[in-house]
Amino acid sequence: MLCTLCTDQGRPDDGLAHLDALEERRGEEEWDLFRIRFPLMAACDRVGEAIERAQAHPEGGASYAAPHIAGLLAGDGRTEEAVAVLLPHAPANGCELAGYLIDLGRVEEAVAVPHRP
Repeated sequence: MLCTLCTDQGRPDDGLAHLDALEERRGEEEWDLFRIRFPLMAACDRVGEAIERAQAHPEGGASYAAPHIAGLLAGDGRTEEAVAVLLPHAPANGCELAGYLIDLGRVEEAVAVPHRP
């Protein structure tokens, strides 16, 4: 909640500082807390760094992490890469995958997503 308020108030650096302090106290951030960094980093024009950190995170390869990483990529104009991140996790992230495929004009593939094994 605090980080969202910081972003809404145009103070994403304060939100990142708060998360940094939490990380210092707790050690490695769990994904649910770590993903809160993404909109803050994006607001600080650090999307590339956010993507790198997300992919390097110990949970970055999990199916629940894929839509967050894909969202960063798509928001940075890298929709093809977003699709590539989601494809291995298609059953769990089918709606997100279909949406990005539609954005790329690949409607037939998007329609087939729910039928993927």
